[in-house]
Amino acid sequence: METTSTLPVVVESGGDQVVAHVGLHALGDFADRLGLGEHLSERIPISSERAPLHDRGKILVHAALMLAGGARAVPTLNI
Repeated sequence: METTSTLPVVVESGGDQVVAHVGLHALGDFADRLGLGEHLSERIPISSERAPLHDRGKILVHAALMLAGGARAVPTLNI
């Protein structure tokens, strides 16, 4: 599974309401350098017989980044 939490940065002129989220890329990159997603995936047991479709650690890192960006809830997060 791909273990990075961020995509490469593409800088373009124009756009609205993007400045507030610039720091999230740095935070996600820091989480990747620490190996946070990988370590979380190793520590969270698989509770079913079949393999999960998504990397559990990466989902938790993305949820943390989402909350750091100002989200208030994760209503449809199914790990």
